Amino acid sequence: MVAVDAVVEEFVQLLDVAIFIAKKMKIDSRDPFIIQAAEVTVKNLKGFRKLAISGGLPRPSSGNFSQGASLGLSHGVGEWAEGGDLLDAILRVENHYKNSM
Repeated sequence: MVAVDAVVEEFVQLLDVAIFIAKKMKIDSRDPFIIQAAEVTVKNLKGFRKLAISGGLPRPSSGNFSQGASLGLSHGVGEWAEGGDLLDAILRVENHYKNSM
């Protein structure tokens, strides 16, 4: 198992918050589109979480790719979440990834 540093640990915590909010949105909604979008979002967030913990997620600070690279989460979530807590949580994830990872 890969040792997780403090930056990755914080990233995972931010992902966990976003996962919790997306799951809640899925449970609270009756709209099939929102339910499906929330499911896809949770799946994607869990994938990034797993990659981060395993050390498989590229880190912009390592210079492996463009410093301005992002995970693309805010674009996808922004299409259906229309602001609110989930989009705020996703923006925190993206910001941490771009500026701290």
